Amino acid sequence: MKKFQLRQILFICSFLLFAKTALSHPIPDIPIRAFFESKGKVTVLIEVDPRCFVEDALNEPYFTNSEMPTISEKEQKRLFKEAGIFIEKFVDLRAEPVGELKPEFSYQFTSFDNATLADNPTEDDETPVLITAQWNTDASTWKEYWVSNPKANRFSVQFINLVEGEEQPLNVLFPGETSYKLDLSNR
Repeated sequence: MKKFQLRQILFICSFLLFAKTALSHPIPDIPIRAFFESKGKVTVLIEVDPRCFVEDALNEPYFTNSEMPTISEKEQKRLFKEAGIFIEKFVDLRAEPVGELKPEFSYQFTSFDNATLADNPTEDDETPVLITAQWNTDASTWKEYWVSNPKANRFSVQFINLVEGEEQPLNVLFPGETSYKLDLSNR
């Protein structure tokens, strides 16, 4: 009987020790998606989870669609500005022969994978809200394209590309790493 009780106590202690971790949210990644089309058109999308703006992103709850109606236009603009500062600081886009790219992004609220949010969310709509930065440009002179994740970043970057509808290899970059160079010379 004592052996059984000891096992129960150990189980309960283990459960309580790991409960906080089990209830936390995954650490945000920063997906960078580039869609290369014919005639040099490219759309670059960067998703930023607002949890990236706080010190303890792991334990910060998602900003959800049910909260969207409660934030003012001023607060939305502040979040977009903060996303722009975050991207400028922690995302390094480059192309050959251009060098460092300086995109002019437009911003919108979406969910994962640029999914559209419901316009009239219910009070229990737990869909995570992200900020998606979009840049449409002409890449007809680019021979190669790559990204770097600066050492100062706390989050991983996902390098995701489609060239004329064909998926390219995914590259996950930890802080301080640079992606492979996507060959665009044969387009």
